[in-house]
Amino acid sequence: VEALVSRPAIAQEAILRAALEKDPDLAFSAFLNDPLMRIKRSDAEVLFRDMLKATANYLPGWKL
Repeated sequence: VEALVSRPAIAQEAILRAALEKDPDLAFSAFLNDPLMRIKRSDAEVLFRDMLKATANYLPGWKL
């Protein structure tokens, strides 16, 4: 069971830490490490930046 849940648990922990610290770099790292991430890094950077811009009103205190 540990083998099945360890990777998602580590990813969720990184996402939570990024949210609590309001750290877009850590959030991007967690985004890249998602097992469903199948696009090139350069495309992921554009997608992530666009997502942050689109949700900026819901991310008070983040340095975007």
